[in-house]
Amino acid sequence: MCVINFKINNDPNYILAIAANRDESYNRPAYPARIHGNILHGTDAHRGGTWLGITKTGRIAMITNIRNVEEMTKKSPLSRGDIVLDFLRSESDAKSFLAQLRTESSKYGGFNVILGDLDSLYYMNNYDNQIEILSENTHGVSNAFLNTPWAKVQHGKHTLDRLSGDIEEDKATLLRLLSSSKKTHSHRQNTGIDKALEYALSSQFIELQDMEYGTRCSTVILITHDGFAHFLERTYTRGTFDFDTEFKFKIGEA
Repeated sequence: MCVINFKINNDPNYILAIAANRDESYNRPAYPARIHGNILHGTDAHRGGTWLGITKTGRIAMITNIRNVEEMTKKSPLSRGDIVLDFLRSESDAKSFLAQLRTESSKYGGFNVILGDLDSLYYMNNYDNQIEILSENTHGVSNAFLNTPWAKVQHGKHTLDRLSGDIEEDKATLLRLLSSSKKTHSHRQNTGIDKALEYALSSQFIELQDMEYGTRCSTVILITHDGFAHFLERTYTRGTFDFDTEFKFKIGEA
């Protein structure tokens, strides 16, 4: 993922609300979200991992890469997408999983990972390797660290704080957010790359046709207080809407 905004246990209608975009090379093959056993996730066909997933028992994991000049030339032996699947497939609690992950975190490219369950979510990046339990609040992360106040992160958090509680209306609201191509000049978003490229990457929705890169899919997850998970993934092909994939299930039921 390249931007994830989420709200934890701080809403009258939702236990958890997530709005996220995955940005990637147009030429990197991927499969849309589907249920694999107990896990719902899309798949990076190139290396087999995923960027975001949820289990039927309510385990959740999602990841973004960290962008800076060093990361753009770094070669890493392990795939970040494996972190998400490894947690969703494991029986380890989130804190224990992250404690083990940080012993080998240097083998991955720079990442931010959020994982856990509906009772508690944790955050870690592989720069400071600190494990942080997340407060019941609205959070956001893009290609810097958690809650770094980039405009796209701030806008996403603000939108999550204004949901109505109507499932269909809120899905539409979050998809509009994620499809926004509004760009912002900001000193806060400064990852060391060319200023024109930094500006082009400042929007929620990315479309860089000349670089064959952009937003490949948007994901909205809304989990209501009665335990129903509403999952919507919108797939794009070279910046153009392709199709939607939707699931609804009750957490804890097979």
